Amino acid sequence: ISFPGRKKEAGKKVVKKTTSKSVPAKNRANPLKSSSVSSEGTTSEKEKTDVEEEKQQEVPAPVEELYAKDVFDYLKQREEKFILTNYMPRQPSLNPEMRAILVDWLVEVQENFELYHETLYLAVKMTDHFLSKTPVHKEMLQLVGSTTMLIACKFEELSPPFAEDFLYICDD
Repeated sequence: ISFPGRKKEAGKKVVKKTTSKSVPAKNRANPLKSSSVSSEGTTSEKEKTDVEEEKQQEVPAPVEELYAKDVFDYLKQREEKFILTNYMPRQPSLNPEMRAILVDWLVEVQENFELYHETLYLAVKMTDHFLSKTPVHKEMLQLVGSTTMLIACKFEELSPPFAEDFLYICDD
């Protein structure tokens, strides 16, 4: 610290002492022991071991890491409840090519609206689940796809597109 009107002596170094309670006692320097910096400017062995000990001390894991395995196990267990079956035989007016065309169109919608990939995945999953439970005419397939995309947007997006945007993009 320099004070106005005082000159710093050339050979003295200013050393800040830390004796607060925030520094653990084992990490505080012992004033009776030798200095941590020798006259040559190298670090003493005591200083090196203290630093190595601090590096080896475990930092507590963030809360997210503590629960991550439980969360993923739960999500996997829930997903196993909703396994898709082959639903195409129960769809009299649809075939796999029509579904592929719908998914391609959903990809275009996702790109045009600059939506998250997760939104697309959720929309396709919901479309498949809906088609596995409900027979749909081919004229209504795009409506099902756009509806599931709108619902997925409301789940995943920060600012989802409006229903009017889907009306415009459907061209119908």
